[in-house]
Amino acid sequence: MYFLYKVGLGTDASAGYSPSMLDAMRQALAVSTHVHLGDPGHRPLDFADAIYLATRGSAAAVALEEVETIFPNASVQKFSI
Repeated sequence: MYFLYKVGLGTDASAGYSPSMLDAMRQALAVSTHVHLGDPGHRPLDFADAIYLATRGSAAAVALEEVETIFPNASVQKFSI
């Protein structure tokens, strides 16, 4: 997946419909599909894109690309808080 900008996917419990990241991913897929219906030149997101946006894309958006991952080549990030 290539983005011109660093793009991530997140959720906000105070302003969103749900605090669930899975719901945010589901909504991103639905919106992307609806955009494709109106503009066939737009490639809709697939599940791999949604997982990337929710993990590595979000880490890149907040400049945490170098954070150690749990598994090599995994899309899940390990954070120390």
